[in-house]
Amino acid sequence: MPRPLREMPLQTYDNIEVEYDDDIERICGDHENLIKVILEEEETLITKHRKHIDDVVDIIKQDMGIL
Repeated sequence: MPRPLREMPLQTYDNIEVEYDDDIERICGDHENLIKVILEEEETLITKHRKHIDDVVDIIKQDMGIL
């Protein structure tokens, strides 16, 4: 399983060029893993945001009931 995005160090282009050289398969594999991590974290963020919105709507409904 890929590491969480926040644990991935930022690299300069020069560092990436030295690390990967011309290994296209490795570059593509790491790129796919990075995209997977980004999409998983995006889905987590969206889920948390929806829950927050639902909670706020519930509070507003309660407040309207009191009024």
